[in-house]
Amino acid sequence: MTKFFITHSWKDIEFAKRLCDDLRKYGLEGFFDAYSIRPGDDIAGRIARGLEECEVYLPLLSPAAVQSKWCELEINAAIHLSLEQGRGGKPRIIPLIIAPCTLPTLLRGRLYINFHQHYDDALKQLLAEFGVTVPPPAPAHPTHATPTAEPPKPAPTPPRPAIPALSRDELVHLYNEARALQSEGNLRDAAALFGHAVHKKGKADRAQSFRQNLFAEQAGKGHQVIVSDGTGEKNIHVLLAEKGALLRARWDVQSA
Repeated sequence: MTKFFITHSWKDIEFAKRLCDDLRKYGLEGFFDAYSIRPGDDIAGRIARGLEECEVYLPLLSPAAVQSKWCELEINAAIHLSLEQGRGGKPRIIPLIIAPCTLPTLLRGRLYINFHQHYDDALKQLLAEFGVTVPPPAPAHPTHATPTAEPPKPAPTPPRPAIPALSRDELVHLYNEARALQSEGNLRDAAALFGHAVHKKGKADRAQSFRQNLFAEQAGKGHQVIVSDGTGEKNIHVLLAEKGALLRARWDVQSA
């Protein structure tokens, strides 16, 4: 397993802990002084052994780190080890910039990984250098939108009660009453009565023709007869007085 060594300023200890914890989550092990040095250990000897055993050296670079003499010593020691014969260029040195700073002179020619403001992406890049692939995040479960309740539908209009049809005798009786009112000159009541008979019959189209025939004699004399057809009053001027004589015959045909 590839081992790492983290160099850091104590002013950057929280970042260093975070990075070390994340590397360990992916099964990597290495030297991090806060975790690796125990009370009573020879600090210098423990650090030297950690540098010699590591395969990847990770200096955390920040303004505090580049000004630290201890960090400078560890960086120079790692560079020296990587140049020794028989080590195969180990440890491999990967500078990690964690805050804007000027790189140390001996590290300026090396490709670095920028963790400043891009921690997650930089961590994936660093893990890839260890041969670790970060799996993509699991897709979020789709949230089912709560269906919008449909507005209540208006209550259906109750059907109008059916008007019972009148018998032929009842219709003839209403007709005769309407004729009597006409003879008395009461044209409005005659029209209303006859319209009632036609409405009962359920034939709206007959209302106009029957009323016109009913008052044909008055219309033939040049009068305008005002009648009601259930939707309002209208003026009906009928020019042919002869229609009155045909009324009975027409009624017999339509009622047959």
